[in-house]
Amino acid sequence: MGGTIYMNSILIAINFIKRVLKEKSTLLYFLVFPILAGILASSMTQQKEIEVGVLNKIIGDGLIQVLQQDNQYKIIELPDISVEEAIKSKVVQFAIDIKSLDTTNPNGIKIYALKDSQDLQTFKGKVENYIVNGGVVEATEEAQSNTFGEGRIVIGFLSMFVLMFMASTIALFLEDKRGKTLMRMFSAPLSEYDITMGTLLGSVAIGTVQILMFLLLTCTILNINYQAFIGSIFIIMIFFLIAATALALALASFISDIEKYNAISTLVVVPTCLVGGSFFPIAFMPKKLQNIAQFLPQKWLMEAYDKLVMGIGIEGIFNDLAILVLFGIVFFTFGLKVLKPSVDEL
Repeated sequence: MGGTIYMNSILIAINFIKRVLKEKSTLLYFLVFPILAGILASSMTQQKEIEVGVLNKIIGDGLIQVLQQDNQYKIIELPDISVEEAIKSKVVQFAIDIKSLDTTNPNGIKIYALKDSQDLQTFKGKVENYIVNGGVVEATEEAQSNTFGEGRIVIGFLSMFVLMFMASTIALFLEDKRGKTLMRMFSAPLSEYDITMGTLLGSVAIGTVQILMFLLLTCTILNINYQAFIGSIFIIMIFFLIAATALALALASFISDIEKYNAISTLVVVPTCLVGGSFFPIAFMPKKLQNIAQFLPQKWLMEAYDKLVMGIGIEGIFNDLAILVLFGIVFFTFGLKVLKPSVDEL
């Protein structure tokens, strides 16, 4: 009996994949999407060199060496020009006056900039990290989560693309509801579990290939540095894919109009990616938004990735993966409960 149930779900999944591949627009979207997504993400992660003016270089020689090891910063001495003049004339973007590295001296180091920015906050974080640790650079969890490495930005974009692509594939489910195909499926000796699980398996299979294509493209051709083992990244993306597919399925289960579904799915994907930390760490958001982010799968995906970058293995992100699975179970259960056609649809 159990084998029959699983076989029904597998057959439905295979049929679902065939339907997706027969759609020319979906097939084009499926093949071109990873390339366009990878190029877009790569173009937005090109690191620019930041000129940093330095006063009293001898006192802060150790700090300067640390900054020079980061290819993002170009150190420029300012012996014959004032800090204000150097910044206003855009000779440098930041300037740092090092009078003392003593942590008890609040005026030991002064950092100047024309305006506040994410680059400035990252720079301040590196300097503060160096001073607090007595000249020993330690990558704390908070410092890591506040950085904008190219790998993190690419993963953030990928999370949004996965949600959008899953929404487009699940849209086929709405065609079944509108065309009475779903009603005929329920007339057959199939359970709601068979139909929902089959659709979920088919979508996950397609999404898995999509993620694999994206990671291979960004690693081999675009040379994106993820700063973590690519196999571990693939694993966390699969867990997120399950949650994303279940979410799209839950939306489709109570929206009968395809146009409304596309509009609502877009309204769900983009704001939740913003609040969930896909584009920038949630540490920079107000406390209320940080609390909301706890209920979004994107937050736990990005947290898992940040831990991988810090050198934590898969065993250290079990909680994050478990929460993603929990999201998938909740969305899947909801979709299962309301999936059966109503009396009006029969």
